[in-house]
Amino acid sequence: MTQEMKNDFKKISVIIPAYNKGPHLKQCLKLLTKELERLPYNYEVIIVNDGSQDNTLKKALEYVNSSRQQHFRIISYPLNVGKGFAICYGSTKATGDPVIFFDADLDIHPRQIHLLIEYLVHHDADIVVGSRRHPDSQTNYPLSRRIMSQTYQYLTRLLFQLNIRDTQLGLKVFRKKVLDEIIPKLTIKKWTFDVELLVAAHQNGFTKIIEAPIVLTHQPIGSTVGLSAIFNSLKDTAAIFYRDKICKHYTKNQLPRNQLAQTESLTVVKAD
Repeated sequence: MTQEMKNDFKKISVIIPAYNKGPHLKQCLKLLTKELERLPYNYEVIIVNDGSQDNTLKKALEYVNSSRQQHFRIISYPLNVGKGFAICYGSTKATGDPVIFFDADLDIHPRQIHLLIEYLVHHDADIVVGSRRHPDSQTNYPLSRRIMSQTYQYLTRLLFQLNIRDTQLGLKVFRKKVLDEIIPKLTIKKWTFDVELLVAAHQNGFTKIIEAPIVLTHQPIGSTVGLSAIFNSLKDTAAIFYRDKICKHYTKNQLPRNQLAQTESLTVVKAD
């Protein structure tokens, strides 16, 4: 890690959306803490419990309290709204820059956060996305998932002209200014949040979107990909296309009231 990077980023924020991640959440948080402690700047971790039906909230509180972590915050609300909403809401509470989205399913080891931050600095990028199809990536996940992923990426490139080979991976790094401008424009709460975020960013001039290599080992725990998920993803993708190409929604200055504000009354912040 260079001195320049240390001076650039005084503090980073890591957002972890969590829905029914109880069985392995503590392991994820332990690994994440270990890796973040190695970095040369301050950090915060914001865990967003997205209406889990298991003991996700309990496990998060147990880890934070038992480790006496001062860098962790837990946000919890009773309804399952969706990963996109959880990430957006957590991002509005972030005080660091850059802001990192990190999935808690352990497909990706948190040590890879370091590389994406390096890419952000080296390329002076607005956004860095972890990509399974980067030439230097090492991946091990089922053929069926690989085919679905590649097919969907071909579709998104055709519809939105995004020069990105993998939009869906759960590791991304953003300059905070990007999120501050883009999040109020987003409407997708669940299935295709990542695509909408990247499309909106690109349409608003944040075009320096770089892919970084990752090491991925598929974990069967918590997998939610099924026919209903595929159908909903395609439906939401069509809605993004309509808003982008027909309504020009993402470049409008006057927008409807932010959906995050509309659901503020449902949110409870948990402290240790």
